Amino acid sequence: MTGSTSAPIFNLRLSMRLLVLCVAGVLLATASLSAQSRRLAVYATSACYNNPDYDSVAVIEFPFSVNRSGLDFFRPDSTDPAFYGRVFAQVTLFDSTAMPIDSATTYFSVKVDDTVAARSTSVMLFNKLGLLVKPGLYTANLSVIDVVSKRSGDVFLKSVIASRPQKGRLEIAGPVLAHQVSRVRDSAQAADDRMVKHGFRILTNPTGTFGTNDSSCYLFAELYNLVPGSTHPKYQLQYSVLDTLGEVVQEFGFVEREKPGKTAVIIQPIDIAILPAAKYRFRVIAADPETRQADTAVVQLVRLQPREYITPASAAIASSDPFDSLSTQEKLNVTRYMLGPDQLAIVNRLSDQGKENFLEQYWREHDIEPFTPIIENRVEMVRRFQYANFHFSRLEGKKDGWESDRGRIYMVYGPQEDVLDVPAPRTGNPFSIWYYRKLKGGKFFVFEDMRGDNEFTMVHSNVDGERRSDYWDERMKDEMLDQY
Repeated sequence: MTGSTSAPIFNLRLSMRLLVLCVAGVLLATASLSAQSRRLAVYATSACYNNPDYDSVAVIEFPFSVNRSGLDFFRPDSTDPAFYGRVFAQVTLFDSTAMPIDSATTYFSVKVDDTVAARSTSVMLFNKLGLLVKPGLYTANLSVIDVVSKRSGDVFLKSVIASRPQKGRLEIAGPVLAHQVSRVRDSAQAADDRMVKHGFRILTNPTGTFGTNDSSCYLFAELYNLVPGSTHPKYQLQYSVLDTLGEVVQEFGFVEREKPGKTAVIIQPIDIAILPAAKYRFRVIAADPETRQADTAVVQLVRLQPREYITPASAAIASSDPFDSLSTQEKLNVTRYMLGPDQLAIVNRLSDQGKENFLEQYWREHDIEPFTPIIENRVEMVRRFQYANFHFSRLEGKKDGWESDRGRIYMVYGPQEDVLDVPAPRTGNPFSIWYYRKLKGGKFFVFEDMRGDNEFTMVHSNVDGERRSDYWDERMKDEMLDQY
């Protein structure tokens, strides 16, 4: 499944409400406002199929989609009235050290009858790439290029898990939601169709986002390690919709199906017309009465109102996001305190474009208000970053304040609620205490100007994981300074 291949592409005419998947916490690669016209909006995800028949490797599929209106079209022959677009796509897989270890590509054509059809924004194009991968944790970058206009778009997938094939344990693999699933009975067509799997053409929705005008969608997954037997010739499935807290919103009951062998394909239509606009999780439980084993899988399902759908270009214009005006390094600095050591090690090895993709995906996944075009918590982090640089920098250019102790605390915990400044204490150096009374139990941070150069060092706190000092603990008690 590796290497360069050519494959047809299939499109699906969707409602305009399906074009705004970017506002639901999706894996979306978009450019800044100044470069918006040169970027393609790309939606992608990954799914692992660790069939035990593969022995020591798993198949990782990368379904992706783009809006057809983002492509440029041309007429190659005056005798042919149709217009054609050309698309190149590549996925590159990286190991834990950010070294590229494998890739797959595809090149396909898109045909429209006229320029009016080419400009229609209601058509999505679907395709996928696949790799055979040893078990492990990887990252991946999927890039799509409009060959005609040279516009491109990328999605950085920071958690691509290739699970080890299991033997003797019932397992649901690769669950995804799809816009459409249809049977393909022509074996010749199925063999030449990249989107066909197990005799079905599956148009995966990479983001799991649907409009309130969409009445249904589909779940696709594979089920491994069934045990055929005359005592229990059927396996069982149970479907439920959960809210973000894990509470059941809608039960769809049990389904029993004949065991086709050790492996089964799960294709289930889902009635989503009854679900109001919100974020959900769709859960499937599979059970084999023969072995009394069961497995559970959950996928994200999002429903949006029509007013909440905005095209990617419009979203960028409407948001006026200050994050877009920052350099790549500044964007990383804004985000740095939210990343773990492993994430920092990965992102520091990436190219500038790889860092941009990583950060865009990170913030989309951590958007606290996914139904709005602005990532509000990111805007707040930019504000904190700029405040820290203005107030706590030592360098003339006021760009290093975020690195100081006060800058770090301000960015991580936000504005302090009370401050006690002591510029001339009876003993010792000037110090300042920041109080966060609304944090659980009340928290504080003590900063000391240890060299008299206005570079305050954080020397004591009651926050777990921060520096503690027995000297300052006693001093605060002796001087009756508030410690909560």
